[in-house]
Amino acid sequence: MAHLNYVPTFHHTDWVDKLDRCDAEGPNGFNKRFDAITVDLNQLTTVVGQIGTAIGNFQAQPPPRQIQLSFTPMLRPTTVDSSGAWSYTATGVATASQALPGGTLGVMNLSLPDQYILTSLRLVGSISGADTSDVDGNITLSRIPLRLTIPAATAQTVGAVFVGDGLQVGGFDVQQPPTATFAKIDNSTYRYFLTALFDTSISGNMSIEMVQLTFRVA
Repeated sequence: MAHLNYVPTFHHTDWVDKLDRCDAEGPNGFNKRFDAITVDLNQLTTVVGQIGTAIGNFQAQPPPRQIQLSFTPMLRPTTVDSSGAWSYTATGVATASQALPGGTLGVMNLSLPDQYILTSLRLVGSISGADTSDVDGNITLSRIPLRLTIPAATAQTVGAVFVGDGLQVGGFDVQQPPTATFAKIDNSTYRYFLTALFDTSISGNMSIEMVQLTFRVA
């Protein structure tokens, strides 16, 4: 904060009865003295305004604090809609490879920061195929109520990122916003999980180097 300073410029010299004359002009006149008082008041007004601005800035709410959760998903195979399984390279990159038509679906449970608001999902990796217009992949962040019901409750999509399908071929770095209705994390009510799907009608490959979830304070 800038240094604030006020130095008065008016110094009153007492008048003496029966010696001083009340003049409007001159170095000891009313106009000279009241002009000096006016200058002091204007200077004081400026300093008070600076103090008010400084107090306002001090009291202003800081910008929402963001946190990022970055990871390579550890994907487990599922028994639903999957003809293959995700595997991992020596450096930990998740990969899916289809030599025949079909899909590779994996799932990972997540522990997310409670009561934070998800602002974006980011997916970094690569995708390729014999027919680049016919390979696609996605990650989907979902939530499902903790209370078990029969039949089981339907999962809700918190957010998703889609790649391939002729749009992103080769390396990609794609970011998408979440579903606003479900963006606030509530671990007391829901369980959260991530699915990754690679699909092709001919053959192809997909890799996931990083999933990044960004949150802000509610």
